[in-house]
Amino acid sequence: GRGEREAREAALAGELEESRLQQQRLKASSEVSLAELAAERRQQDEARLRRTVEAQQERQRSEALQEALGERERLLARARADLEKTSSKLRATAQDRAAKLQSAFKVASALRAVVGHKEEERRAATAHAERAAAAAAERDAAAAAHLLPT
Repeated sequence: GRGEREAREAALAGELEESRLQQQRLKASSEVSLAELAAERRQQDEARLRRTVEAQQERQRSEALQEALGERERLLARARADLEKTSSKLRATAQDRAAKLQSAFKVASALRAVVGHKEEERRAATAHAERAAAAAAERDAAAAAHLLPT
């Protein structure tokens, strides 16, 4: 009934809120990782600049750092892609749950309409039966009145 519908609605709302919170946690975690990677990259750049005194060492160190940065950028790109995939899944889940909730509302509305229609039919049938009983009582009273001696 209504209590079950409200419970289902509350459960769906709770699931939607949990999905939103999970998405926020994933986003915050990703932002921290991005900031850490950016800080590490800045530190590496400063270290490379301090070592420019010796050209050969600089060249070797620069090549190593470029390779490491490339790997980190690939990791960062992969992390961003994973985050986008997770975000898309969460959005799809939220949309699916919203669609299910909307469907539940439509079903509930249709059921209310059916119940209302049946209630109106029952009232009409009851009124008809009452009118028929009253008419029969009047006919019986009229017939009894004709049978009584005057």
